[in-house]
Amino acid sequence: MKKRTILITGVCGCIGSHLLDELLLRGERVIGVDDLSYGKLDNVRNHLKNPNFRFIQLDVLDTGMLLRKVPHADVVLHQASLKKIGESQRAVPTLMVNAMGAESVLRFAKTRKSKVVISSTSDVYGVSEKLPFNEADDCVLGASTAIFRMLFWMKASYLLAEAGIVAILWRLFGKDARKAATIWLFSPIVLYGCYVFGQYRLWTALCLWAVIFCAEKGKNGRACALLGLTCLLDSFALLLLAPAVLVLGAGFKERAKLAACAAAPLVLILLPLAVHSRGYVLHAYYSPVVLQMATQSIFRTNAEIVAKASKIVLVGTWLACIAPFVFRNPVPPGRRADVFLRLSLAVLLTLHATSTTHVHYFMWTLPLFVWLMMKGEPWPRALSWIYFVLIFAFNLDTASAGPGLFYPFPQDVAWHVPGKAVAGSRLLYSVASLYFAAKILLGLLKRSDARAA
Repeated sequence: MKKRTILITGVCGCIGSHLLDELLLRGERVIGVDDLSYGKLDNVRNHLKNPNFRFIQLDVLDTGMLLRKVPHADVVLHQASLKKIGESQRAVPTLMVNAMGAESVLRFAKTRKSKVVISSTSDVYGVSEKLPFNEADDCVLGASTAIFRMLFWMKASYLLAEAGIVAILWRLFGKDARKAATIWLFSPIVLYGCYVFGQYRLWTALCLWAVIFCAEKGKNGRACALLGLTCLLDSFALLLLAPAVLVLGAGFKERAKLAACAAAPLVLILLPLAVHSRGYVLHAYYSPVVLQMATQSIFRTNAEIVAKASKIVLVGTWLACIAPFVFRNPVPPGRRADVFLRLSLAVLLTLHATSTTHVHYFMWTLPLFVWLMMKGEPWPRALSWIYFVLIFAFNLDTASAGPGLFYPFPQDVAWHVPGKAVAGSRLLYSVASLYFAAKILLGLLKRSDARAA
């Protein structure tokens, strides 16, 4: 009996490689193609020397190359596809490979007069709960309860973090806790940035609230340790380590102890992970994307000059915050927590003024901002709410490189705001951030001068 020649597309994938194993076991002649974008050559490496198997690395979207490389095939088993449609950044490549890839294979089969078997996942049966599936079953359309269960468990961790934050607010503000909890829970930054956008940054906020609580209660070692833990969740907290150690500590021994507390989570958690992953974990802190975001400009015109100037402003503000405390700590012990938290807020506001800021990024700063609102911000309360509005206004630009306000929704139904309005909102937001930072620093200087007098 003449051997059939069977072409397997996506041969290096899970299903394709197992099909290859079975067909070669049956004595069939197999040609396997894969572009190795997702499949691994190791899955078929043990068959590369088999005379009945020939591997060709190519993209099934290229029909011409497929025809040139594969002169004949009796049967085509089409396995080259992607299942990443749930990830918005992979939607277009997924549709191209799945739709145009199938078209390319069918054109090849028509030319070569080959039979084609196109497989699919169980998604084609819709939300049917009848198991096992059968090809004769109806396709049941409708909302699946599974997605609601998945969303619940996704958001459950956020609710747990929120419960922790509310508990801290109750302990921290006493009789004013209800007001603080209302400001926090109904903040548009929390409601959109976390519960709609689905960010993990409520855990970052919980850690930052714990830092505030410990600093206010005089537990400076715990505050620094929690700040080190926050660094593992978001790298912005690295900017706050020096102010924490220098302001909360007085002498060399006390500062060394606080520095050790801050470094402990990094040494005990990050270092073993970095060694085990051969440095890959550190890529989250120093990846090209992170470095680009850290150095890019908020303007397109004269972007390079503005980018450098904005970073000079950020570094200058940071140095101005820590310089008075390098050699001695002039702040009385009872006020060190207040000074540290105000300086931290000034640094983060300057960071937002000079760097990329999306709505959920402000979760880095919101705990300190709400804390200051409870203490009494040195500007009219209305400016604080206008400030929140500005964050949303310039994030309405869904056509930007980063996620805008309506990123979870298709861009064709998102609100399209004129570019000048978005740019103006961004500029006003930066100006407001710098104004708030300046007011905080000037307020600290006035208090220092009053004590000196």
